[in-house]
This record gives sequence, C-alpha cells and structure tokens, in this order.
Amino acid sequence: IPIFVKLSHEYTSISHLARELQSGAQGLVLFGRRPDVDIDLERLQLQTSWGLTSAGTIAHSWGTIMQVHGCCPSLPLAASGGIASAEDVIKSLLAGADVAMVTSAIYREGVAVIETWIDGLSKFMERHQMTMIRDLQMSRPIRFASEEERARYIKALSAMLDSQSLTS
Repeated sequence: IPIFVKLSHEYTSISHLARELQSGAQGLVLFGRRPDVDIDLERLQLQTSWGLTSAGTIAHSWGTIMQVHGCCPSLPLAASGGIASAEDVIKSLLAGADVAMVTSAIYREGVAVIETWIDGLSKFMERHQMTMIRDLQMSRPIRFASEEERARYIKALSAMLDSQSLTS
C-alpha cells in the first residue's frame, strides 16, 4: 500500500525525520495544513475552520524542500500549500519536489488554471531546451559540501529516475 506522509512546518529537523521515514513511507507531502482553532468564550466550545491557503505562500517551503531533497534524493516529495502560478510549480520542481499539489487555486480560479500552469511549465522547459521533466530534475540548483556528496546525490537521483522510467 503506497503511503505518503503529510508533514507540517512545526518539525525542527525535517531532513532527519525524512531519513527516518524513508524506510516505511513512499514519499512526503511538504507541507500539510491544520484547521484554525478558536475558543468560543460564550459557549466555552472549540471552533475549527478551514480557509483557502494564501496564494504564493509556497515560497516559505522551498528552502526546506531543497534541504529534504538534498538529504534524501530518492524519496519522492510533494510540494503543498500556496502554489498559485506556473512559476510556483516550476520553482517547487526545481527545489526538489516531484509533484505540486494544488487545491486552493482551483477553488479560486477553477480547473482551467491547471492547463495554464502546464502551458507555463512547457514554455519554461522549451526556453531552457528541456524535453522531459527528468531534464528539469537534473538541472536543480543544489549546493554540495563536497564533490563526494554531489556524486552520492547524482547516484541516488539517477537510480530513482531509472526506477520511475521502468514502472511507467
């Protein structure tokens, strides 16, 4: 049974947690939201409410996505929370996410927004002579502490991408 673990922003060492989860989870969703909780002072009851994620708030997640991806390149990652444009999708993929999860933008703009974003992603890839998502993944701007660390990353990423192409 495929299991993706949805994490919130509150963890202090998400890369360490990702390494621990890698043995049992097939991927991570960075980041899930919880409902807002309030206390009704008249009725002394809890009230919860869900609101749409603010557009563009995904930018706060890119650094952590890069960190987790650099630490666990073979663990599939989903970027979630505030993706509002084709640029947000592209940056999420370049940060290390394998997919961009979208809900609030669809509620705000309708399902046609997905086609607009795919068109934006396609134009970006054409402009950079990329023909497949794999080309984009191999172009991620990642810093490494050493050449050995970079070689381990490339080996793990290549193994993951090769296994994906065998299953598709």
